[in-house]
Amino acid sequence: MAKGLMPVVEMKPDKTIIEYWQTPYVRAVKHKLQTLIGQLTEANNMHVLRKQLKMDQDPWDNYLIFDAKYFVPLLCHSHELPIEHQVLLVSFIRLSISDETISQYKLKS
Repeated sequence: MAKGLMPVVEMKPDKTIIEYWQTPYVRAVKHKLQTLIGQLTEANNMHVLRKQLKMDQDPWDNYLIFDAKYFVPLLCHSHELPIEHQVLLVSFIRLSISDETISQYKLKS
């Protein structure tokens, strides 16, 4: 995979922070990110299936797909982030989605 397309938030430790990586909070954040990605994948599969079956879809059923265009660029870019920045970023994304404010933020290139 090209370096520019690899996810920034990998939640993988480098060799210097193995003990730090194993803290319960960071593991919990990793689990929350995995849950979010799983929910997004499931929502996308349902969206595609409903579209193929030509079923009407309520936009609120697809909120995660619409929100993804705001948070996926935050997760996938070419800049490497330290583990503490990754934790803050995942926490921000989850809070913004739950507060329904993720679409109010604009990304700067």
